Amino acid sequence: MATTEWDELAEKKLMRVLGDAEGTSVFQNTLRKLGVQRLLSANDVYRLAQVLKEGTPVVAAVGAMLALSAVMKGANPEQLVRPSE
Repeated sequence: MATTEWDELAEKKLMRVLGDAEGTSVFQNTLRKLGVQRLLSANDVYRLAQVLKEGTPVVAAVGAMLALSAVMKGANPEQLVRPSE
């Protein structure tokens, strides 16, 4: 499977903090939770970050860093918020 610059951004940050094997595992499991095979935009990174923020404290911290990175690279969180039903 080809990776994108967005995949690399997220996976490398997880690997840097959690180690190679655990970072890759968390990244792949989170992609599965999102129902995607790869990240195609800053908005996708932001969505991934929101799932990570529900994890352990260390994983949540990486999620927070990724959310900030995604916004800095053009993600628009307001577009991603679902109205309450």
